[in-house]
Amino acid sequence: MHFFTSFLLAGSLAALPSAGPAAPAFPAGFPVQMASAPQVSTTATGLLSPADLERLLPATVFFSGQSAPLQLRNSAGFRNAAGRMVWAGLVDTSGYSTGVREKYQFYFVTELPLTVGTLTVQPGIYGGGFLSDNNFVLLDVAGNEIGRTAVTEDKELRRPRPLQMTAEGSGFRLYLGRQYATLSPR
Repeated sequence: MHFFTSFLLAGSLAALPSAGPAAPAFPAGFPVQMASAPQVSTTATGLLSPADLERLLPATVFFSGQSAPLQLRNSAGFRNAAGRMVWAGLVDTSGYSTGVREKYQFYFVTELPLTVGTLTVQPGIYGGGFLSDNNFVLLDVAGNEIGRTAVTEDKELRRPRPLQMTAEGSGFRLYLGRQYATLSPR
């Protein structure tokens, strides 16, 4: 009888329809939930919400031969009408040399062409910083300088945060404390 039961079970399983190798082999009506990655809202334009940033940003980032933690609480970004995003987040640069730390304060990612002050920036991943000489500097991921532009001090900013973004007309301001660079999507 054991042989007969095994034979029937094998025959029943072979008769189940197959949807190919990627389909799970569960009978119709079997309750199965597939896990999916959380999605960032693609409908809202303007500044990204803290929830969007939490789902979007990685815990660590790679720059100039090292990985370093990204500070989610000091991150900001925006999305344009086409769904393309720009974001920046402060990085813990304690493992980098003093020369790199002077220029590299935050990770900067853009999916669209931008003008940052007087710099033209193509989509990509960059390191950035606000220098003591009142300039914004942009670096490629190897640490090579791409360009600089002047920053402005906002003396009327009520509560400066280490890094934040605000909407300003058709563009945005990227602040580091009270200093900011204007980001204009092209």
